[in-house]
Amino acid sequence: MHILYMVQYFNSPDDPGGSRAYEFARRWAAVGHRVTLLAGDLNHKTLSTITSPTVSPVGVTVVRVRT
Repeated sequence: MHILYMVQYFNSPDDPGGSRAYEFARRWAAVGHRVTLLAGDLNHKTLSTITSPTVSPVGVTVVRVRT
């Protein structure tokens, strides 16, 4: 199944803040689902923007959109 997960802020485990979205996506990918995470481009802790799409080591594609 292809899961599209939309969340305002996305933090990887290396970023400060909560990682609930990361944990959900990681677990879905681990059981064989294809996961795309759609998130805002603002890091709410550092106020910096992230614009490039990334693929996390656990197989989750993260697409950032302008907020």
